[in-house]
Amino acid sequence: MNLNQMVQLATQVFLKHAYPKGVPSAIQEMSDSLASLATKDELLAWSRLEKENGRYHLRLGNHAYPHMKLAFLIDQDQGHPVFYVDAHDSHFNLPPNVPGHEKLLALRKFNKELKKEIEAALIRENLHVFGEKPQREIKTVHRCVGMKVLAIDDEDQILDMLSIIVKSMGADFIRATSVEEGRRMIRGRGIPDLIFCDIMMPKESGFDFVAWLRKEGYSVPTYFITGLNLEKIDRDRVTAVLQKPFTAKSVMNIMKKLRKEGKKDEGQAEGTI
Repeated sequence: MNLNQMVQLATQVFLKHAYPKGVPSAIQEMSDSLASLATKDELLAWSRLEKENGRYHLRLGNHAYPHMKLAFLIDQDQGHPVFYVDAHDSHFNLPPNVPGHEKLLALRKFNKELKKEIEAALIRENLHVFGEKPQREIKTVHRCVGMKVLAIDDEDQILDMLSIIVKSMGADFIRATSVEEGRRMIRGRGIPDLIFCDIMMPKESGFDFVAWLRKEGYSVPTYFITGLNLEKIDRDRVTAVLQKPFTAKSVMNIMKKLRKEGKKDEGQAEGTI
């Protein structure tokens, strides 16, 4: 299949699960318009395809929420699209005492389950999906033996993916599914050498976690992992931002850079009188 055919198939799969009782006419018209695009250039120039930092989004919604998106980027090494579902429901929050807070939490839970359902269906159609277990094993290189990496994310598939990558580098992987669990891991297992932390999570956010690190006086290279627009992220408190969907190579490069800088510091210390 070419790019257009894969995007059309992914759209059909998305709509089947997002609208089990029938697709709204406006969304169906968008799908029909997509099917009429003959070339890759026509697809990427299509006005209904949102574009941001090399990522492409179709705002298809679902029967309970109109802003869920089918998204993809084109793998620069393999040339094929990598799909994922963007719930697009984490860019706003309501305090617990504000009416609607519980409904927002329920909506996010629904969207999270639907995202899993759609992405699993995409994989069954042999489409590439961000966060799926690599089809070929990542070669173990043991460049970062002794390094401890903590990852905090409420999505198990992201943690599973990071675990495979980090362990392939010979490092120890510590996983946490919430900010509170991340704090417990640090208190119980000590300060890691590197932290990857999602931004939008239930109860407490990545911003809350980074604020806690600063309050406790911990200085650890910390990377936000997020699908949010980079322009909307306060990056002053973190080392950098790793935008979803990320590649194994990008994570490995971060680890190699940290190890290289660590060895440089060791060399300088040894040469100090």
